[in-house]
Amino acid sequence: MRHLYAWFLLALILIPILLVQIPVSAQGTEEEYLQITVKQGDTLWNIAETHKPKGQDIRKFMYQIEKLNELETLVLQPGQVLLIPK
Repeated sequence: MRHLYAWFLLALILIPILLVQIPVSAQGTEEEYLQITVKQGDTLWNIAETHKPKGQDIRKFMYQIEKLNELETLVLQPGQVLLIPK
């Protein structure tokens, strides 16, 4: 009976601590994105060229944008909203 009481107290103390820690940890791993709206004449290449980090290969950055936005085609439509990694 004494062991059951000890486990109950331990659970009572640890569960709130773990619940508080989970959201804090998740916030630190979130990547931030820029949201842009495609304009007439925009291409994935020129969007990637404008927003890619200095020194990064443009083809790799285009691939990231493609996967992030689940693009089935590289032809963009005016008004289409894209998420761009910051």
